[in-house]
Amino acid sequence: PERGLAILPLKGVAPGLAVAVAGPGRWAADGAYGAGFATVSRVLAVLAAQGAEPLGLTDGINAGNPYKPEAFQALASLLRGIADAARLTGVPVTGGNVSLHNETDGQAIWPTGIIGVVGRHDRPRQPVPDALQAAGHALWLIHPPARPDAMLGGSVWARLTGWGAPYSRSPDPEADRRALEWVRRHATAPGVRACRAVGDGGTLLTLTRMWLAAEGGVGLETHIGPEAGSVWVNEAVPQWIMEVEANGQDRLVQSLADAGLTGFRIATVTADGIFRLGSFEWTRTEVLAYYRQPYSEEVTP
Repeated sequence: PERGLAILPLKGVAPGLAVAVAGPGRWAADGAYGAGFATVSRVLAVLAAQGAEPLGLTDGINAGNPYKPEAFQALASLLRGIADAARLTGVPVTGGNVSLHNETDGQAIWPTGIIGVVGRHDRPRQPVPDALQAAGHALWLIHPPARPDAMLGGSVWARLTGWGAPYSRSPDPEADRRALEWVRRHATAPGVRACRAVGDGGTLLTLTRMWLAAEGGVGLETHIGPEAGSVWVNEAVPQWIMEVEANGQDRLVQSLADAGLTGFRIATVTADGIFRLGSFEWTRTEVLAYYRQPYSEEVTP
């Protein structure tokens, strides 16, 4: 469930299907247009991490009473965001459904779009791993150059701390499109051992998920500390963490430069089973004890 992704082999043919779903309602709570646009970007980023070619989108629209002006405006903004993202990326919206008049005591729900995408996966029996693979490999954060590190709106961190700025669309959506295409082409390139789209909680939590899903007792040593907070906790899309063999990093840097994209090394896979962030160290048991605990998105006064 935390991956939002399924890979499906098909009987009698080599290619299979990749199916991904996303619907981050927190974004919609702050800005419906940006949420619609970003939800499409996120679900396509999940597919790109598998090297899969998107074929079509479907949407599930949930909103309040459209006869109320504020609810209608939020619904219209959400739909515009979805439509603009679909046009930019050239992926058709083939259908969907809608649920309106959703209210409690006259208060509308967040205008939330749940987006599903289906794509062609050329190697469904050998999907791109999204867990850490082996010690000595480098972990790179890949993103469009226009992604500001301070884009924290709509993130889990923002909800927990009361930082209430809205989620906003990237200032350079064309760079987002280039990034999606680049990752789709390179997720299966020689030297790339794993790839995962940054999801809920931001880069640090995505890195933690990759570590917890790994086998063989590998560890992590980060190259930026907790002081780089916005890098770790923003949920701007699209972003990916890519695991690269040591001898493949020069090719990665050159390819990113040729595409006009940004990437930097944030961590190295180690062999000792310890997660290191600056001066902090945790064992797998310690991290799991926190990771499995529920959290509340109550806003701090």
